[in-house]
Amino acid sequence: MSTNATLQTQPTDNTLINGRMPYNCTRAPSGSDCSPNAPFSKFRVQAGKTYKLRAINAGAGSLLGFSIDNHELTIVANDFVDIEPYKTTMVILGAGQRSDLIFTPKTNESVWMRAQSLGRGCSRSFDSPARALVLVNNASESTIPVTTSWPPPPDDGQCANTPPDPSVTYDLTINSIFNETGHRLFVMNGSPFQANYNHPILLLADQKNYSYPFDPQWNVVNFDTNSSIRVNIWNNNSAPHGLSATYMERPLDITELEFPPDVQQTCTDWNAYTNENVVDQIDSGVKE
Repeated sequence: MSTNATLQTQPTDNTLINGRMPYNCTRAPSGSDCSPNAPFSKFRVQAGKTYKLRAINAGAGSLLGFSIDNHELTIVANDFVDIEPYKTTMVILGAGQRSDLIFTPKTNESVWMRAQSLGRGCSRSFDSPARALVLVNNASESTIPVTTSWPPPPDDGQCANTPPDPSVTYDLTINSIFNETGHRLFVMNGSPFQANYNHPILLLADQKNYSYPFDPQWNVVNFDTNSSIRVNIWNNNSAPHGLSATYMERPLDITELEFPPDVQQTCTDWNAYTNENVVDQIDSGVKE
């Protein structure tokens, strides 16, 4: 990658919705085959009827703001995971991100659907925003809406979406240390990861054991019944590194689950075996 930051975020030629969007042919290379009259994508809906949309940012680097003029959208899921629904005028989508949205046309007025690139530090589009036609009821196929777009969120220069404020925030800092044997270890909030397979976290939660103060290496974080969680991760190392943490949510619900008896029996048998036999393990080497 170039050390010139201005070359690291290459703009795209156009943004498409369902593969369609007119293009400004004056930007095309001389002699290329370009049609300035490419069609818009069209969505026909009925006023008062509720629709579920799945918006997907299929771009490789752009941060996109998806919106429908004059209408709020209700986000109900991100990346196929159901969330506490919330309303917004613009859905921010990072590269590859998917959001499920609820949309209800309020009037007989046809409107524009838009997808515009955001973020000064992201890959922008020359011809952003993309538009598509939302034709309401019996509107003509040749209808051109006169609606205006929602204002974009403040541009802080970051390629990041803007979820609502969570009910709890958890900070996770990754550092590296040297253990007593002189080997380098990566730690999360001062703790490495060392699992105890004799005591699976899920089964312990089923037994109403939700706290592990004497086994910090398990890296279990109990978020209890919080409806939304934000995890801030800081990697204070010069290289990426994979670590493991277990996030527990709604532990009381776990006690209502039924686990097959052979699962518990497997853990009991393994515990009995390791009490009488030495099992090859990797010791973290951290001095207590």
